[in-house]
Amino acid sequence: SSLNVSLHSIYLKPSLSFSDKFLTFFKIGLCVLNKEDKSFILDRGSILSAGFEYAINEKLSFGLSHSFYNLFDEVKKSSDMPSNFPGLPIISVSDTENDLEYNKIGLSIIYGFDFSK
Repeated sequence: SSLNVSLHSIYLKPSLSFSDKFLTFFKIGLCVLNKEDKSFILDRGSILSAGFEYAINEKLSFGLSHSFYNLFDEVKKSSDMPSNFPGLPIISVSDTENDLEYNKIGLSIIYGFDFSK
């Protein structure tokens, strides 16, 4: 089976400029998992990312980054489930620990607009 998901993030992005053309950055923040299946218990986590941007000219730059998403561990508590049929035994289901990690390589072309004209 498949599950369509998307990650939405809010983060701090400190950067360090080595020259007029080269900039490195680091991101740290929180992410929220947007999913079709509302019973999927993972819903939020953290993001760490690092990358660089290289300015081709005043309005155009190229970026490359690696992002690591880690959704917070959740334990789904299960209890004894009675059978729907009289006379059958109670079914015992153990707790399950759920987590999700996602790595992403990002390639960006960043274009700046000049609104001062």
